[in-house]
Amino acid sequence: MSTTLASPNKTYGDDKMTLTTEPVSATIIENQDDLEPLAVVLAHHPVFAVDLEADGLHHYDEKLCLIQISTPEENYIVDALAMDDLGPLGRMLSDPSVEKVFHGCAYDVRLLAMQGITIHNLFETQVAAQLLGFESVGLASLLGDLMRIEVDKRFQKADWSRRPLSHDMLEYAIRDTHHLLQLRDILANRLEGKGRMEWAREEFALACGCAPYVDPKSSLLYSFKGLGKFDRRGLAVLESLLKMRDHIARKRDVPHFKVVGNRLLSAIVEARPRNLEELSRVPDVRDWLIRRLGRQVVAAVKAGMNVPESRLPLPPKRKGRSRTRSVERRVDEALKPVREAKSTELGLDPGVLCPTQVMCEVARVDPRRPEDLEGIEGLRRWQAKVLGPDFIEALRRYGHHGHRG
Repeated sequence: MSTTLASPNKTYGDDKMTLTTEPVSATIIENQDDLEPLAVVLAHHPVFAVDLEADGLHHYDEKLCLIQISTPEENYIVDALAMDDLGPLGRMLSDPSVEKVFHGCAYDVRLLAMQGITIHNLFETQVAAQLLGFESVGLASLLGDLMRIEVDKRFQKADWSRRPLSHDMLEYAIRDTHHLLQLRDILANRLEGKGRMEWAREEFALACGCAPYVDPKSSLLYSFKGLGKFDRRGLAVLESLLKMRDHIARKRDVPHFKVVGNRLLSAIVEARPRNLEELSRVPDVRDWLIRRLGRQVVAAVKAGMNVPESRLPLPPKRKGRSRTRSVERRVDEALKPVREAKSTELGLDPGVLCPTQVMCEVARVDPRRPEDLEGIEGLRRWQAKVLGPDFIEALRRYGHHGHRG
C-alpha cells in the first residue's frame, strides 16, 4: 500500500526562518508476501537508508515494531510485527555489496541481531559527524545544521507497538530515513575532503560487530551498572530488590524503569530500610512509592539482609586490567598532552580521537617502535597512524627523564 504521509508547505520553527517540507510518500509493507518483492527492489540499489522503531520504553519484552527504508527513489515502512519471517530483508541487510546507511546504529544493530540479522557494509552518519568534529551529532542537529531541515520530535518516545499507527507517527518514522542518504553524501564528501574516509570505514566495519544484545533480565544483578560501590551484603539486598522489580514489571507489562529507577534502587540499598518509616526517609522516595510498593520494598530488603554469608553474591569481575600508578603517570604526563595538542589541530573531541582507556593500553605496552602499536587493545589503525609516532616519542622522552617503571 502506498500513501502520502505529509502535506506540502508545512512550516516549523519560531526563529524567523521558515523551513518548508516537501510531501513524502511511503509504501507500507504489512503482508509477508510483499517482503520478497521489497528485497528484489532493494537489490537494484547500491545504497539504501535504514532505521528501526521498537517498544522498549513501554513493554516488558522489547519488540522490533517498524523498519523504515529509503532508497533514492522511494520510502518504505515495514510493519515488523506483521511479519513471520524477516529473512528476505535480512538477506539484503547482510549483503556486503550494498551499503546500508544508519544513524546511531549500535542499538539498531543489536536489535537486528535479536532477529538473527547481521549488518555488513555500513555507513554510520553519527560516527561520520564525530570524525568531522561536529559538537552536536544527533540526527536532528545534523539535519538542521547541514540541510536546514527541522525535525518533529513528538514521537521519539512513542509506543510503536500500537496498531493502527497514526498518520503523524508514520510520517515521523519515515522522515528519519527520508533525508539520510543526502546527509550521507554531505558527510562523505567532507570526510574525503579532510582525508578521513579511511578512518570512517574502519569505524563503520567495527560498528557492524557491536557487542551482541544481552537481555538485562537474563542477569538482573550483574547487568546493573555501578555494582562496584556495594559490598557483598549490599549486592544481596540489591539482587532481592531487582527480583521484586522484575516480578512487578513482568506482571504489569512495563519496562523496569517504570516500576522504580536504578538510582532510587541504589539509594534504597545504601539505606537498607527496615520499615516504612525508614523507607520514607530515603532521599527521593516519594509518597506514591510508599503507597504502591512500600511493603514489597521493605520485604525485599529484609530478604536480602537474611541471605546467609555463604550465599552472598560475589563482587563483579573487573572489566579490563587494573591501572597501575606507573600507567596512570604515563597517560597523564606523556600521552594526554599529545592527544590534547592533536585534538586541537584536527578539531576533534579528545575522546573521539583516542579514549582514555585506549591510552591506558598504550601506556601499559609502552611502545618503542611503530610495530609495537599493532594489537594494542582498542587502538584503531587510523589512531595509530595519527597519534602513534607522537605517542612513541612522548613515551621515549618520558622514559629518558627517569620516569619508567
